[in-house]
Amino acid sequence: MKRSIFGITLIMLVTLGASNANATYNSVLRKWTEHGRIFAFETMDAYVIWNATLLSDELLNAQADLAASRKVEYKRPKFEGIGFFVEMYTKKFLSDFSKDPSSIWKGFLVGADGVEVPPTDIQIVTMTIDDKVFYPHVTMWSKAYIVSFPKIDLGQHPKFIIRSILAESTLKWKLK
Repeated sequence: MKRSIFGITLIMLVTLGASNANATYNSVLRKWTEHGRIFAFETMDAYVIWNATLLSDELLNAQADLAASRKVEYKRPKFEGIGFFVEMYTKKFLSDFSKDPSSIWKGFLVGADGVEVPPTDIQIVTMTIDDKVFYPHVTMWSKAYIVSFPKIDLGQHPKFIIRSILAESTLKWKLK
């Protein structure tokens, strides 16, 4: 009898600990993720639905803590300077997002000085199960990217802009 009570108590504590780590991570993820969308005015078709997560030290540490609490290996995203995890849903003919000059979507980071800075690198991410835990907003219809920008002063209200011939969308963060 005592063993079964001990076993049930142990299972409850482990479950509560794991859900607490997940709740803590989700609050950190919400803090660093912004959402945007652009629709065609006439048809209400989506040109783009996108999320960008600023890969801050706080977020990366929360990811490492979540992975440790679940006893899985953590692979820190690779980027130089300032990094973003970007998820985009677009129609197939609008899906090009890269550093290529002919890319349909162009990305820019705006810091404290108000100057638009282009990315230094855009990597396509092949989503793993771990990535789906760290970025639950990614759907099977979207593409994911790690976007690197040079180190700049972000100020208190940095902006991430995506722009095409069709439209523009701006995400803003409040850092302080």
